Amino acid sequence: VSTQSTWVHGHFMNGKAEGQGIEVVAADNEVYIGGMMNGRRHGPGELFQRDHTIDGGILVVTQGFWDNGKRMGDGMVYDTRNNDLIRVDAAEEPNKQASHTIGEASDDEEGDMEEPVAELQTSTGEGTLLTRRMSESLRRRYSITKRELVKLDNKEMLLSGSVNSYVDYMTQLHENMFWSSTTAPTKRILFFQDRFFDLLTKNKRELHESMELDYASVSHYTQKYYTSGNLLIDKYQRILFVVNFADQYWCLAEVNNEDPDQMKFILYDSEPKNRNNPAARSIVILYVLKKYLEMEIADKCCDVKGNQQDTSAYYAKLNEAVFVFENVPTHKNANDSGLFLAKFAECIVFGRDFKFKAADVDKLRKQLRNFHRAISIDLDV
Repeated sequence: VSTQSTWVHGHFMNGKAEGQGIEVVAADNEVYIGGMMNGRRHGPGELFQRDHTIDGGILVVTQGFWDNGKRMGDGMVYDTRNNDLIRVDAAEEPNKQASHTIGEASDDEEGDMEEPVAELQTSTGEGTLLTRRMSESLRRRYSITKRELVKLDNKEMLLSGSVNSYVDYMTQLHENMFWSSTTAPTKRILFFQDRFFDLLTKNKRELHESMELDYASVSHYTQKYYTSGNLLIDKYQRILFVVNFADQYWCLAEVNNEDPDQMKFILYDSEPKNRNNPAARSIVILYVLKKYLEMEIADKCCDVKGNQQDTSAYYAKLNEAVFVFENVPTHKNANDSGLFLAKFAECIVFGRDFKFKAADVDKLRKQLRNFHRAISIDLDV
């Protein structure tokens, strides 16, 4: 779509850019790659432009969070030649926070802050605002119906939409904290739905260490995150993978790159029997993710010109990586594994210990039910 000196490539809804997209503004000589909503920049994104104050005009990239076309919070400005951090730019509207906030609203004038759809309370005590804009964003990606509520009330196994939407919400909250708060976390979190793991393993019900992975089916998932020669693990220190093992139970896996000297592959598994004997299917899940990351490095480790970079340091770190089976609460009923997974993600985002227990399941179920109602317009039960 072209409008005078602006070109937009991506997904559209009612003639306006929606979701991930690329916006080229010829008049300003800039390129934006990131989230779009209602035709405007919205969500995490990267802005490429010339900085004529440095070496006659070098290409820099600003990483930040946009809300309704304006960048909220600080923007991290990097030199695309070497990925070095040059400076931190203040928000385009410094007195306004991103609309999807945690905790109390800002002191904006009445009418500036978007009215929340719901105020949700987590069982760890944090209050979270779910704004209409975030609710609509989640609703477009997940079809939450009365069937999900019935399964919650009947204590049945949760469906993908129930689990993925809540983990998505948690990671979005964390991303908003990263970009818009003066006390923002220094680490970034990314997550992939269970479909990612299903495609990678060809939906096989039996996993083993030497199995062949279908990398071609998932390689496009991460393409949008690669700019300036950065690898996924360079930009996101914690990458969460939702796993629905053979439609039998849910668990959460993580690639943790917070420690510059030690990469970890972590499994958060509430299945009791896997705690005493993790050498079976649990450990294979981590082997699969390690093998996937090896393939990802080989495929994506290129500079901005497409030239292959030196991958020896990445592979050396992978070879020294450790597998960790986190000591998390266990469920008494496999149907509750999805609830436990959602809670694991919540604790990770808020930096809380896993102090909940199987007896708290009813509270978790009510919490998830309230969330479903908040992001859906068709749930009137």
